[in-house]
Amino acid sequence: MVSNCPRAVRAQHIFHFFISTTSFCKDRYAIKISTLHYQEHSHSETREKTICDSVLLLFTTTMADEVTLAPEHFAGSPFGVRVRIALAEKGVKYEYCDENSRVDSASLLEMNPVYKKRPLLIHNGKAVCESLIIVQYVDEAWKGKAPLLPSDPYQRAQSRIWADFIDKKVYEITKKIWTTKGEELEGAKKDFIECLKLLEGELGDKPYYGGENLGYVDVAFVPFYCWFYAYETCGSFSIEAECPKIIAWAKRCMQKESVSKSLEDPKKVYEYVLERRKRLEETQMHP
Repeated sequence: MVSNCPRAVRAQHIFHFFISTTSFCKDRYAIKISTLHYQEHSHSETREKTICDSVLLLFTTTMADEVTLAPEHFAGSPFGVRVRIALAEKGVKYEYCDENSRVDSASLLEMNPVYKKRPLLIHNGKAVCESLIIVQYVDEAWKGKAPLLPSDPYQRAQSRIWADFIDKKVYEITKKIWTTKGEELEGAKKDFIECLKLLEGELGDKPYYGGENLGYVDVAFVPFYCWFYAYETCGSFSIEAECPKIIAWAKRCMQKESVSKSLEDPKKVYEYVLERRKRLEETQMHP
């Protein structure tokens, strides 16, 4: 017999509404309607009350989450890719707000008044900006699955240092590989290989920077992998010949669906680089 307890009735209504209006399956949560029924035995009352409370919390929380990602205009941008990987690792469903979406760019940029740029993550109406900060936010907001940052404060600080190194050194150096020529290009290639060797040293014998699982530094760095072809082609050098451990790590990351489905085709990245370089050259010729 179904209990007349308001908590149980409300839980049943939420459960039925959730199943009828979303693509989620109740089997995913291993919860049956029958668990919302109070049994006649008094010793079952506490257990059933706990189940009802859990169902209410689970479904109301899940249904309340509205997540939108506004990436940069080029899908291969390593900064937007970071966020997509983090969301995929956490299993977070989100709306992809591209140039053609109903939300105009001006409105999005108002949500990032400091830097006025993408990517932006909008969670229940609140905007978070800057890719590494967004990844940290995702890790904290959805703690239940695939932790990205270590729990140890020192290790967490070290992870942030390496991610900052990737942003401030690797990104700036690699941009020079496809925007410069002559001695400046040669210097950029040399500096890039030195950065990769430092990153190889930090990786050591671990499968990932996060240890046995994908971690914060992996998420920060692996989006650059789809740019390696463009770097090598523009700079006429081989990254694998210089840093084989980095390539092995990147290929290992690519075996994860969260990574392989988030990274852009390297050939498309190369086409984008050529177009950007052409425009830069035209600007320099006709300022």
